Amino acid sequence: MLQETIQLGSILIKVSWLVILFSLLCAYAVIVIYLRKDERLLDQLSSILGHAFFLYVLIFKFSFLLFRPSILLHNWKGLLFFTGGTKGAMLGLAISLLYIIVQLYKRRLFVRKVLLALFYGGMTALTAESTWIVVLQ
Repeated sequence: MLQETIQLGSILIKVSWLVILFSLLCAYAVIVIYLRKDERLLDQLSSILGHAFFLYVLIFKFSFLLFRPSILLHNWKGLLFFTGGTKGAMLGLAISLLYIIVQLYKRRLFVRKVLLALFYGGMTALTAESTWIVVLQ
């Protein structure tokens, strides 16, 4: 059985976060390989996905202000430590997916090649994450 966290000095990192990060990197690698011949599409899609990931992290981190604002009144230093939990993760995921869809529509990137790249990347992420979960259990 593997530990739930890895300690690097005074920093604790959840293993599940590392698994998710690894699966996202695998998905991005598949998207880059699939779109390697069309640099314009790859650049635009990379920009959209990068902004969506940053948006997800911000919403996940600060969504507790929406769900439990009273915590901030009692402990303002909690801003560094608290996250939005499952509700924040779902809200961040929904808003990030909405952002991706709006940007694809706005930039007129609803072409078969981009949608297939996103599908292949998503399936790779799911496969990589599932594999690591089975290996770590």
